[in-house]
Amino acid sequence: MKSYLEIAKIINTHGIRGDLKLDLWCDSPDTVKKIKTLYLDDAGKQPISISDVRMHGRFCLLRIKGVENPEDGARYKERVLYAAREDIPLADGDFFIADMIGTPVIDADNGTKYGTLTNIIENPANDLYEVRTKKGPVYLPAVKQFIIRLDPQTGIYVRPIPGMFTEAVWNDGKSDGPEPHEEETT
Repeated sequence: MKSYLEIAKIINTHGIRGDLKLDLWCDSPDTVKKIKTLYLDDAGKQPISISDVRMHGRFCLLRIKGVENPEDGARYKERVLYAAREDIPLADGDFFIADMIGTPVIDADNGTKYGTLTNIIENPANDLYEVRTKKGPVYLPAVKQFIIRLDPQTGIYVRPIPGMFTEAVWNDGKSDGPEPHEEETT
């Protein structure tokens, strides 16, 4: 598991004091407000100290120590910000997206492995899970009707509607369909 997780991208400066305008990649601005130190790298070797966090429309504004004007802030533009995993609050039963990417997507009823989660696309109605299959991506709505159980250690257990994976992906006459789930033996 990664020790430092992507939390936002600096997209511009804002105002005469060099505040940084963020595109948040976390659940809410409150997450950033609770963190005292962010990092400019995924190894935690380039820390920045936060002075203030506030919302401005749909964007989050961040003031960091050592940045006093727009010119100072401009050197951070387009940089990704990371947070230490242990600094990010996580409710019971919740998972970090970074921990879910690469997880196998498995039929909850028969154990068939459909593919691997490659992306989670945020949408207003519900997120979409992008599943890489043998023949290409399949987009699975992240709703309780389809997602039965999430376990980053073993898989995302789903109950798809008929044809969601087989007909949409393998109905080309060249493939036998999804891979059967192999049981692990110890």
